Amino acid sequence: ASLRGVQKTRRGSIPKLGERQQHRQKHSTSVAQMAPPAACTGDVEKCFEKSLADGTRAAPVAAIEALLGVIERSGAQTMHGLQDELCEGRKALVEFCEQRPACLGGRTELGVSSGCELFLRHVTRTFLEFGDFSECRDEILRRGRAFAAHATNARDDIAGHASSFLRDGSRVLVHGRSRVVQATLKAAAKSG
Repeated sequence: ASLRGVQKTRRGSIPKLGERQQHRQKHSTSVAQMAPPAACTGDVEKCFEKSLADGTRAAPVAAIEALLGVIERSGAQTMHGLQDELCEGRKALVEFCEQRPACLGGRTELGVSSGCELFLRHVTRTFLEFGDFSECRDEILRRGRAFAAHATNARDDIAGHASSFLRDGSRVLVHGRSRVVQATLKAAAKSG
């Protein structure tokens, strides 16, 4: 399909390339105005550990924030170079979690690996939307930060919605340990 006119995809209409760029400029905040991911000034493992230190972030979200730090510190001049650095960062995170499982609080490295894979697929998709590398890099950072913020707030959103299904006096069977379930039970107790 050409970029002239509107393309049809599974998700609906996509405006022409020039219209997309105008829409992004009109509706997006610049990367400089957004808050950086938590403590991503060192290597990827240190960034991951610092993100997990407060106990409020899930391991996949901390992994995505660590990979955002890789992008911020990257010296790559091409999309392929950046993707190679991100793959190395993912590999380092998974190896770090395998060697130090205590940092995950009893969970497996599967969540970290899955979060990294999800983010790498997102990055690959973003590469296809832009011709200019610096514009693509900025958009990856913007979207990645928005995704991390959305994922961080998801636990409270789910708890707020799910707590309405728990009535006073109900018995709840809980299997395993989940921060989402804990937040849901606390929200239900607060609402009565």
